[in-house]
Amino acid sequence: MKEILEKLMQISYEKENEIPNRFMKLIEEVGEASQMALAFQRNISASESKKAIATRENVLEELVDVLIVAFDIYIQMSDAEDWISELEEIMNKKLEKWQRKATS
Repeated sequence: MKEILEKLMQISYEKENEIPNRFMKLIEEVGEASQMALAFQRNISASESKKAIATRENVLEELVDVLIVAFDIYIQMSDAEDWISELEEIMNKKLEKWQRKATS
């Protein structure tokens, strides 16, 4: 996973988009993932232009797009030299919070 994040960092720094534009892209990707999940749940085509039924794989691919854009924003906003360690620390805190909520 670390190699993937480092590759994403390389790509992220090459992009010229400003942070608000990246958030707009994130919203777009979340919308696409939501549409695909709804199509999958209803077992219908993902869009009128496609005849194929939405699959679990389609939903997962859209979710990966969401993650890529979210990580891209994180990379750009982090001022930590070791942003991956920073990310792991924050994620662990958030996961502990999720776990407390799930077990209460």
